[in-house]
Amino acid sequence: RRAGANCTNSSADALFMEHLNCIEDYLTFLTKTHEFNGLIIFGPAGWGKSTHVEQALAKSGAPYLALGSYSTPLHFYNALCENSNKIIVIDDCAGLFDDPKAMAILKAAAWRSAGTEGVRRITWGSTTNKVVQPSTDFLGKLVFLTNALPMGKDAEALKSRCLFYEIPMDKEKTIQLLKQATKSKHFKNKAVVGKVLDHIISNIGKHDWRQLNFRTLLQGHELALHFPDTWPGLWARLLPKLSPEDLISHFDQSEINTKEQELEFIRVTGLSRRTFYYYKKEASSDA
Repeated sequence: RRAGANCTNSSADALFMEHLNCIEDYLTFLTKTHEFNGLIIFGPAGWGKSTHVEQALAKSGAPYLALGSYSTPLHFYNALCENSNKIIVIDDCAGLFDDPKAMAILKAAAWRSAGTEGVRRITWGSTTNKVVQPSTDFLGKLVFLTNALPMGKDAEALKSRCLFYEIPMDKEKTIQLLKQATKSKHFKNKAVVGKVLDHIISNIGKHDWRQLNFRTLLQGHELALHFPDTWPGLWARLLPKLSPEDLISHFDQSEINTKEQELEFIRVTGLSRRTFYYYKKEASSDA
């Protein structure tokens, strides 16, 4: 149930328009369909998943409840019982995905059980005075926002019960989104944010692009405003580093000689010359 690349309602002026419009389309579909009751939105942090989901639901007028990663299985169960007709938005939900008790509740809430005549009944098996009620028929919908998906049968079973949209990201898409992000009202000094963007692009091979996002750009912009002469050095220490394997792969695609690669490896990773040649040898044997 992975989404296609093109979605409707696109606007040339919309920030991060493609995946945000897709999210809105799938939320609309989720509220209309009687067959599917869950939507998993999977993608890197910092690109507007949480904000846009809540904005879209608020605009639609659909009743919803947002829960965060602090939710324990019991807190989550009680929330479903007390809001059984609402859309439940679970942000940063990887912790719940790792809990067998929580996964049993999620699977029951997302798909009707055999022999229940279409009812999605959730129950709490043990006795405790903290449970608001021992069971309930959940009539609402579930929206999961996550940047990590655990492996295992429970996770796969939940995915099979839900719509699953993975935000398509690669290095070029990241750069494109960062360029669009510079137009945001958050950046009052467009000249400064332009310099920050140029710095990211010219050094993209030295950093883990998978961890670059809107907040990274905001961080660089703020540093550049407060430290106009020294911000590149300060920011370099905060930017996400490539793993040693990724850095070696980047070197293999560049034209710099081995000695320059060695010095850059030591500077970026803080690891030793011997470690550089170890990873270099490993990369050659894998090739």
